[in-house]
Amino acid sequence: MKKLFKITSVILILAVMVGLVSCKNGKKSGISAGYQGTVNGVTFELSDMGKSVNLHSELQNEYLEYINEENGEFDDIGLYARGITENSLPAPVHLEWTATAATTEIISSYTVNLSENKDMSSEYSIDTTETELDVFNLKIATTYYWTVTAYLSDGYATSGTAYFTTSYDGPRNLYVDGITNVRDLGGYDIGGGKKVKQGLLYRCGRLNKTNDPTPTIEISDDGIQTMKKQLGVKTEIDLRWDEEAGLIEESPLGSDVGYYRICMSYSGNILNINSDAIVNVFEILAKEENYPMIFHCSIGTDRTGVIAFLVNGLLGVSEDDLCLDYVWSNFGQIGSSRRSDLIANTYLPRIKSMKGRKLKDKFYNYLLNIGVSSKDLNSIISILA
Repeated sequence: MKKLFKITSVILILAVMVGLVSCKNGKKSGISAGYQGTVNGVTFELSDMGKSVNLHSELQNEYLEYINEENGEFDDIGLYARGITENSLPAPVHLEWTATAATTEIISSYTVNLSENKDMSSEYSIDTTETELDVFNLKIATTYYWTVTAYLSDGYATSGTAYFTTSYDGPRNLYVDGITNVRDLGGYDIGGGKKVKQGLLYRCGRLNKTNDPTPTIEISDDGIQTMKKQLGVKTEIDLRWDEEAGLIEESPLGSDVGYYRICMSYSGNILNINSDAIVNVFEILAKEENYPMIFHCSIGTDRTGVIAFLVNGLLGVSEDDLCLDYVWSNFGQIGSSRRSDLIANTYLPRIKSMKGRKLKDKFYNYLLNIGVSSKDLNSIISILA
């Protein structure tokens, strides 16, 4: 199990090349990933970011390079992270630009707009007074288009479009202030040139903890805004027992987020002893209107890890990537380390004992056997694959 979710040899071919727009006082430029031009008296230059923008921290990259290039084992993650300190945050994408007004007017502020679409539809906007910005939580293996709007005393001007492509390296770990061990289940290869869809299902650590006699919210206000506005979370599945969750009756994200408490046991073989709870979780996962959603236990590792294992296995994620996804929790502040042998030597043999030609068929039959309906399984596959 030494191959993992990394495609360093793939040559990225951009499907769309952005032509730079000639503007009021400017000249038409050649095709480029950056932008240079003048719009309404403001001359912009947006940096050329390249075709493989890194989304991992230096430590995470070292681990990925080690198990790829040096043929290391997954459990060698202990050389890099042991679950004691917070190392789960991704690297930001650093955007830089210049904007110069043709007159003596001063540019007071900027809005950076990002979109996965060339026409900038469904854009995500961030306001700043600086000419550089760190952006977190972009999808892997995705081309982003971006523009900058400069605000002057008597109006504004928006640059032409630049673009960049993020790296294919996964997992897609996320930064949500106040929570550890946050990542997208999406992005893993599932064969036939397809990947698990990103931006729909997230795993994470708890949002609050029990502090008798009342619960303490750990996710910050900024973290709540990231969850709701950037990630679009509509539903929270909480796998903790009542006393762990502090008897909360609604999501710390707010009453407008659907909240489901489905208690899972964490002592013993978590896969074997939680069949009824797993069936209930999959009933929620089968409803498209619940997405995007998060699911978690306390540290987002063991009970959360079982659900992630079953969902990704059902979708066709490889054995190697199932192991990688589990040990990646060691980058989070989870209190102790985890090893891949729980997946490789305990969970996978149970799944492989089922009938089925492919591994994903065996996952399907396992889930069917414990009581998940074929309707729910087919719905989840349709939503996420």
